[in-house]
Amino acid sequence: MDRIYAVKGVLDKGFTGQISYSVSLAKEYKNMKITLEFDKEKQRYRDEEINKDVIEAFRAECNGEYNIDAASDEEVKEMVKGNCKTEIHLSAFLNGEFIGCIHKQLASRTMSFGDIVSEGCLPVSKITGALKVTVLVFNVIKNETAYSLTVECE
Repeated sequence: MDRIYAVKGVLDKGFTGQISYSVSLAKEYKNMKITLEFDKEKQRYRDEEINKDVIEAFRAECNGEYNIDAASDEEVKEMVKGNCKTEIHLSAFLNGEFIGCIHKQLASRTMSFGDIVSEGCLPVSKITGALKVTVLVFNVIKNETAYSLTVECE
C-alpha cells in the first residue's frame, strides 16, 4: 500500500476535543487503511507515577460524583490504575458519508476498507473523493502524548 497521508501531533493532559484531517483521494483505490497510533506508555499510569499529587487530583475530581473521601490512599491508587486512561478514538467520512468509527481502547488501531472491512466500518463501493478523518479525544492523562495518523491506499 502507498502512504497517501501522514500526520503527527502531541496532546497534553486534560485535552478533550476533536481534530479533523481532510485528504483528497485524487484517484479511485481498491483498498484503504487508516491507522491511528499513540504512545502506549501514556495510556495509563504506571505504579511509580501514582504519587500523592495524582491521588489528590483524582480524589478532588471524583469526590463530588463518587464520594471517595473515605477511601485510603492505597484504595484511590488502585482506582487510578483501574480507571484512569487516555481515550482516543477514530472516525472516518468519505464524500460526506459516515464510513466507520473505532472505539476500542487500543493504543494502535486500523480501519480497513475494500477487500477487508474492519469491525465498526461500513463497506465502501468507491474509495475516491474527499476523505475526512476525525481523531476523537475524550481524555488525555499525561502531557506530551504523541499520536500519529496515516492513510494508506492501493
